[in-house]
Amino acid sequence: MIYVSNFKADSVVVFTPEAGGNAAPVHAIAGGQTGLSGPVGLAIDGQCNLYVANRTGAGVTVYGAAANGDVAPLRTLRVPATTQALAVALGLDGNAWVATCPRAEATCPPAIVHFPPGATESDYAIAGPHTGLTWPVALASCPGGLLYVANAFGGVVSAFATDAVGDASPLQSFTAATSSTRAIACGADTLVLTGPGIYLYAGVPPNGPAAVFGRSSVLSLQYASGVALDARAENPVIYVADYAADALRIIDIAGAPPRLAVAHARAIEGAMTGLDGPVGVLCAP
Repeated sequence: MIYVSNFKADSVVVFTPEAGGNAAPVHAIAGGQTGLSGPVGLAIDGQCNLYVANRTGAGVTVYGAAANGDVAPLRTLRVPATTQALAVALGLDGNAWVATCPRAEATCPPAIVHFPPGATESDYAIAGPHTGLTWPVALASCPGGLLYVANAFGGVVSAFATDAVGDASPLQSFTAATSSTRAIACGADTLVLTGPGIYLYAGVPPNGPAAVFGRSSVLSLQYASGVALDARAENPVIYVADYAADALRIIDIAGAPPRLAVAHARAIEGAMTGLDGPVGVLCAP
């Protein structure tokens, strides 16, 4: 299933992988009981519980696998009132990390806040000058036990050990092809970033992107925000939230590095879709 958060509409809509055009979602979480407020980043755990980072809300709201309509969250992972939750990532063991940045006029540092499995209060944070965090806007828990963090200001992408605590230095970092990253997704030996375009890294990221995709006759992209990667097929499929167009772009990639290309592109867009300022994207079974 494909999950999309709508920043403007305070909702999350769900589509089947086969959906296209002006398709209605099969589920939609929306309403005053949901606690959704400026939803952005998404993650899902082993029990198919959905985690939603709320930029203008209390933190990360969690919903059951069958959630639909105006449903209250199962629980809320709370972040300090002086911060805003921008992204969430989950480990296979149920640990959760939330990227936070200060609200207007707040002086707290940007941080990656950790929550133990099932907890609603954080037990520690990754923060401090050695972390290199400037504005952590996206997180991805990747194969190999790495937690990738993309910073919106400067475009630096860093990989931390999942047991990193406090003012920890990243294990590795690189400056992305874009100085303004918006989202990140990962697969086996693959990273995808969004900014003004879509940046696909294959192999070791510091070597540069294997491909860059932007607006073209094949791909009608106005403003790439969230991104998800489905690498289970022979050729990877990239899902990109197009915030300005109220659309979800679905991109089939062909070829092998360094000769990667858009094989086919389609979109979910139209009045029936419920897309309204889409930001976060999640591809899950």
